Amino acid sequence: RTCTIMNASSVPCNFGYDHSSNVCIPPPAIPTPQPPTPIVIAIAASIVIEGSSFGTLLMRDRAGLTLAVAADLATLLQISNETIRISQLRVGSLIVYFGVFGSAGVQPSVLSARLSNATASTAWLSSTQSLYSTVSNETLRVTAEPIVYLTAAPGEVTPAPPLPTTARRPSRLLTVRLRPPSSRRSWP
Repeated sequence: RTCTIMNASSVPCNFGYDHSSNVCIPPPAIPTPQPPTPIVIAIAASIVIEGSSFGTLLMRDRAGLTLAVAADLATLLQISNETIRISQLRVGSLIVYFGVFGSAGVQPSVLSARLSNATASTAWLSSTQSLYSTVSNETLRVTAEPIVYLTAAPGEVTPAPPLPTTARRPSRLLTVRLRPPSSRRSWP
């Protein structure tokens, strides 16, 4: 049944007995869907970690290697592991394609500068080196400058407070897919 309220609208009515007149109940409001929050990629880059046994390690423990590389990149870039997405690992030594989310709160120019320090030392590769030692006794190193393919536009990355000094492993892998550049397609 419906009732009319002062000639304004027709709404469902409850004609139950409640010691008062008929109680009219307006229809529930339909929520307005909110657009999804866009994901900002601060930088997308690749880095080559030299080692001859990465093929074996990838076959044995791809997930572990992905987490170790993400942890080491987080150390190098001084950001949280959870703001790094490894999009692809390829053998040829180990070619790592990755992105850093804008939620890291670090400007792309700062991330690029920190990434350029990858060749200066191997200390930041501790997690990857530890896992790699299960298949080889080689010492890993980065001799070629990392390549940055994409940077966010100025103002797209909001600065965040500094992280605590202890880094932690990510609790889950993120599902954003970044594609490495190919001869047929350019970023993004």
